[in-house]
Amino acid sequence: MSAAINKVEAIVSKYCQEFPEQVSALTNHIQETSRSDGDSYALIRDLRSELHRMGGAAHCMGFRKVGEELNDIEHELRALHTRDVSIILRTLPEIASRIHSLHHYLSVMSPQKSKLVQRSVVSEQMAIGNFDSDRETAQEDARRRMMSKEKILFAEDDPYTREMIQSTLLDMGAGELHVAASGYEVLKVLNDFEPTVIITDWHMEPVSGLELLRCIRRGGTGLPANTPVIFFTSQKDTESTMTANRNGVNMVIGKPVLPSTLRDNVLKVVEKKYHVKQRPRSVN
Repeated sequence: MSAAINKVEAIVSKYCQEFPEQVSALTNHIQETSRSDGDSYALIRDLRSELHRMGGAAHCMGFRKVGEELNDIEHELRALHTRDVSIILRTLPEIASRIHSLHHYLSVMSPQKSKLVQRSVVSEQMAIGNFDSDRETAQEDARRRMMSKEKILFAEDDPYTREMIQSTLLDMGAGELHVAASGYEVLKVLNDFEPTVIITDWHMEPVSGLELLRCIRRGGTGLPANTPVIFFTSQKDTESTMTANRNGVNMVIGKPVLPSTLRDNVLKVVEKKYHVKQRPRSVN
């Protein structure tokens, strides 16, 4: 098994080991806040943000059912945001119970049962079977030279997903890579780092990937308006994809994604940008 597969397994294993602690911490936070005089609306907002992050991580690590359950709870909380405080307080114990019940997924959470790991192994085996050493080596050298010229800004709020994508981008030979953990960090480094490619999670705070995309396309940053932007998201419905396309996204990559698939899609975007730059001007 290759080093790349071992890296994916290690990240998924770490995620599985730390998942129970995350669930317990979230449950305890709800219980403690609901017993205090804290801001219930702020609690709902923070819970939704954390559940979205955890749901995205579950999808990305290859545990679809866990991700769907987390997303379902998040959607229930959305309806509470406009309700009376008394209703919120009555509902919180039920929400805490649902989150606590996520522990029953632990029996199916291991690297061996991760769809990401399983698909990565199959993908690698197929690639080995189709490998043409001379041709592939030449193509890989050309791609690495191309990637070495790129400055990539990658933004993702989940640490497990961040580690996996960062590892893949570094293996591709990215010239410079800046990793941000939030939309706020993106705003702080955007103009100083001057990325040539941006890969961002769709939902971030305080600025979402979609808001960032619109700002770039309208010339609201110091970056060229045509700077390639790639969305990385578990939001795969047709309406969302159409919205992203209408606003000028270059690629939407759904979670979970194989490192090889991420690699291929990033290369498509970079290669297209490179070919456009190199295209000779027509002579009249």
